[in-house]
Formats: sequence, structure tokens, C-alpha cells
Amino acid sequence: MFNDPAVLNLLGIDPPAAIRGATQSPIEGVSFAATFDDPSAPTEHVTQYFEMFGHRAIDHDGWRAVCPWPGADFTTAATKGREFISPITPEVLDELETDGWEPYQITDDPTESRNVAADHPDKLHELVRLWWVEAGKYKVLPIDSDVSARLVIDRPMTSRPRTRFTYYPGLAPIPQPATPKTVNRPRSIEAEVTIPSGGADGVLLAQGGAAGGFAFYIKDGRLRYGLNYIARDFFGASSSGVVPEGRHILRFAFEPTGSPDFSVGKGSPGRFQLYVDGDFVGAAEVPHVNPTPSPSTAAGLFEGRGAFGVSQEGAERSCHVAGPAGVLPVVRFVRADGAFCVSGILIDVRVVWPVKGRRWWVRWCLRAFVRARRNALRSSGPADESK
Repeated sequence: MFNDPAVLNLLGIDPPAAIRGATQSPIEGVSFAATFDDPSAPTEHVTQYFEMFGHRAIDHDGWRAVCPWPGADFTTAATKGREFISPITPEVLDELETDGWEPYQITDDPTESRNVAADHPDKLHELVRLWWVEAGKYKVLPIDSDVSARLVIDRPMTSRPRTRFTYYPGLAPIPQPATPKTVNRPRSIEAEVTIPSGGADGVLLAQGGAAGGFAFYIKDGRLRYGLNYIARDFFGASSSGVVPEGRHILRFAFEPTGSPDFSVGKGSPGRFQLYVDGDFVGAAEVPHVNPTPSPSTAAGLFEGRGAFGVSQEGAERSCHVAGPAGVLPVVRFVRADGAFCVSGILIDVRVVWPVKGRRWWVRWCLRAFVRARRNALRSSGPADESK
């Protein structure tokens, strides 16, 4: 069913108050159908609230009030001991409500260059009250500025819980939400390959880009693993010798040796370990890994695709590459000039990590998805045999 106010308006449909006994939430938004017949028709959308990680604003009838967080600017915030991820305590919230809001008359000042709080205190109070009304209406409360906690929280998946993922050549790109949750936990990557006579170089599995990620690859005949920590630190491990020709199982393992420190943006310290056919061939201790999936990993895993330019430096520095999505291709071997050449055969790549039990909410979400799908099919009614 459409839930766009304009579409419902044009079709003359009133949204149902309940479906199968379940009360429906009111559809949010304002119809813009009037502009189809009259492009110059005035907007009916006169109020819009905003909130993200504690930063707040409200637009209403040509006015805008903004309450920036952690302060009017980061320098001022630092003098009060506040950071972007600092919690908004009741005491801090009282202070923000007293002198943290800035009103602007955006019909005359669209760039918000003139704070008119001193000239229009009553209008400011009106806008602040309106923000709280809208925030309560649209379930914004409580105000939560703890970005790090919200980024690392486990989210339910509709797939069945499992500890092993296998990827084969020719697979489409894997979006980040569907990739294994490997951050800050023990894990291993295995690649079953055939190395031809004369050796092979290139990337086996990679995820990420210039802002962070990893690459499991072969360079100069040696098995390697590289980690890009938010483009600030680059850690890696290399095998002591070259990978011989023939069929092999190449393995990387990460063993955490401590806990992540999200307050300073650092993941778990640990040990990188490399194996060829089960034999230990190299290791490295790392002080920290990425605390969360980096922005660059949102593009997911790429398997068997050469869509983006990659150089040997890109593999060496662990996903520090150029390209529309900044993603190293997987299973495509590269030359120094960045051209792709398949010089080996990859049979499959497996990602494994231990999971402590099955979580009830994963099973619940899976059952909920199945029930919703079944109900949708039932509500559609029997098929029309005449069509």
C-alpha cells in the first residue's frame, strides 16, 4: 500500500485506521498534490523539525531555530569539556534550553548569518516549544547524543544465525548490512586458490576504501593482510616466504587481545595470523582495529569484479584507493600499473567467526518477517483467473 500523502490524495484514498485489528500509525508528511495543477501554489508544509545525534532545529512559517551540539562551535564546546559524542545530561540540557537556541528569519536571511534572539525573544520561545511538541509527536525523545554506542549496537538480521559465510567467484557485490559482523571479535578468512607456475599476485578479499577497511591479498608472492584504520594508521602482516604454485588454502585469523575503547574511537587490540595449508607463516601485533564498520565499508564486499582502479599501493595500504565507492575488487589480481589480470584461480572464500549463542531477537525478527509476508499474501486475495 502507498504511504505517500500526495499519492493517497490523488487517488482519493483514506488510509485505514487499522489492518487486521492492528491500529496503524498516522501517515506522516504533507501532500504536494496541489502543485501538479498550480506549480506556484504555496506550500502546505510549514513546519519541519530536525534532530540528529543531539543537534536540533525547527523550521516554521519562515523562521528557523537551531540548537547546535556540542555547542555553537567546536572551540566553544571544548572550553566546556564537550565533544561530539558527549552525553547530554539533564544539567546540560537545561543550559541548552536557556541559551543554546539561535533563531533566524530565513525568508530574509537564508544563510543564517544574523542571530535575532535579542530582537525576538518571544518568537524564539514559540519555536523552542514547537520543537518539543514535534519531537514528542514523532518519537524523537529522549535526546541521545551518544554516537559511538548507537553505531556499535548489534542490530537484528532477518537471516538465520550462522558462523560461516562462503563466497564464490562471479558473485554480485555484497552490501555491508549483509556481510559478516566481524568487528572486534575473533574471525578468520580462508581462500582456496590455485597458484599457477610463476606465482600470482593480487587481492583475495577486501572491504572498505580510503576511510577504512581491510585487504587479504598476495604481493610479491607473499600472503599478506592489511588494515586501514580510518586512514590514519595502516597495519599489516606478511608471510615469511612465497606461496608455492599449486592448490592451497590461505587463511587469515584475528585474535583479540583486549577490549575496544569506543570513547577514543579505537577497536580491539589483537594479533594478525597467516596460514598456508594450516601451517603458520606470519603474524603481527596491532594496537587497535576499526571500532565499527567504517563509512567506506558501506559499499560492502566485492567478489570477482574489476570495477574500480586499484594499484599495488592500494593493496599495500589496505583499501586506500580511488574510485566512485573506494572499494578494492575481490579476487582480481593486479599489476603495478593498476591493470587487472587474473593470474590465479580462486575457488571460494570463507569467512568464519564464533558466535556466543543465538539471540532471541534474531529469531523473532525472522518469524515476524515470515508472518508479515504471509499476511500480505493473504490480504491480496485470490488471483483473478480471467487475467
